Amino acid sequence: EMVKQLEAAYWANPQNGIYYTLLADLPESSTKTTEKDSEIINYAKQQTEKLGENFRLFIRERTYYKEDDKWIGFERKRGALLELNRAIINGDLPKVNYVLTVDADTIIPINTAIKMAQIMHHPLNRPHVDYVKGEAIVTRGYGLLQPAVNPSGLDRENSTIFEKIYCEETGFDSYRCKTSDFYFDVCHEGIYTGKGMYDPYVFNSVLDGRFEKNSILSHDLLEGSFVRTGFVSDVHLYDSFPRT
Repeated sequence: EMVKQLEAAYWANPQNGIYYTLLADLPESSTKTTEKDSEIINYAKQQTEKLGENFRLFIRERTYYKEDDKWIGFERKRGALLELNRAIINGDLPKVNYVLTVDADTIIPINTAIKMAQIMHHPLNRPHVDYVKGEAIVTRGYGLLQPAVNPSGLDRENSTIFEKIYCEETGFDSYRCKTSDFYFDVCHEGIYTGKGMYDPYVFNSVLDGRFEKNSILSHDLLEGSFVRTGFVSDVHLYDSFPRT
């Protein structure tokens, strides 16, 4: 299913210089490796290789967490992005200027990637890193862009009461006319919600090793604050509405 989503994103954004990477963790386990790991990895490799040379697979090894007594991908999604950025910076993945990160069920409309990259590359939006009390932080421009995110649709048969309350017509919600963001209009900084485009070099230079390991639950807000988030009202992503 994730490979199909990746292929759909490619056909909607087929421009040269765009690479598609399936970033994944193996299931949580009581051991570092399991008998099913090789089967999962080989199947994922076969599926991504079928799509062509612009597609990559990045599966992380598990890390032991003493508090949970489990082997889990390091720092979950926050750690996954940091490791993905390291792979780009070190040349293990194709060298790119920007990363558009989305969830497995996110729909990326036509030409979204190139529009976001053009906005990021505008001279007035280029991030400027300063050192405040010895710590790196973006003080001008934006290291990350947050597009508007809309529900992809409401499954009337399988939807929860929560979904039905907050979603109106199929494919819309009460915020469908939103063209601005209060925080961005007033403070000139938006709020990162986990789906957007960022500069991997700036992202890691500011955030890699910044926080104590395994101490952050909701990392999106912190990341967006340190690298400065710009809200892009005229670029939309579509995502499943939360069920609860």
